Amino acid sequence: SIRFLEAAGERQFIFVSTIAVHHDMRPRWNGIIDEDHPTRPGSLYGAYKASVEAHQWAAHFSRNADTCAVRPCGVYGMDPNLKRSYFFPYLKRLRDLAEKGEKFSKPGGGKFVHVQDVARVLTKLVGNPDSAGHVYNLVDCYARWADWAAMACEIMNIKVQIDFSSPAEPQNTFRKDAVQALGIDLNRGHVGIRSYLQELIAYKENSS
Repeated sequence: SIRFLEAAGERQFIFVSTIAVHHDMRPRWNGIIDEDHPTRPGSLYGAYKASVEAHQWAAHFSRNADTCAVRPCGVYGMDPNLKRSYFFPYLKRLRDLAEKGEKFSKPGGGKFVHVQDVARVLTKLVGNPDSAGHVYNLVDCYARWADWAAMACEIMNIKVQIDFSSPAEPQNTFRKDAVQALGIDLNRGHVGIRSYLQELIAYKENSS
């Protein structure tokens, strides 16, 4: 990535980073994180992305490079390779649990954004001189794995006992001001996840 940054020269360089550059959220932000929050990753993947971002800013401020970054969270949407689509492996697992009368338990959850919205943001950034030197957090909503499972079970018309013990709300949320300034609202919420699951399940059933 750094070699691509250098090879870009005066051409625009847009880096697809990750929201995983954030892990240790500082208390002064009071759980509402914006693009000014420092990167404090908790994984090697997040550290790699944060390090490339650092090289971007160095290139921008030292030689006025036209560079920006987007930080998607968990990206869902139909993958051409269906088995790589978000939550696909759990569809069979849920059916198996329903047949056996067993419980679905997967603690926690995550923050999600639709792949089409990521593409819309990237389209807005291409050739946009105002994006230089900026970063954009791409977070639509939070959902527990239990929420995903409940929606999938309802769509598949199966009954599975689901563990909903994880908190329904995250400890931290992300502001959307920066991406809204591009004219894009990330507001599909759980409705968007449900719509995606309906499409995924229908496609899976029709192709099996």
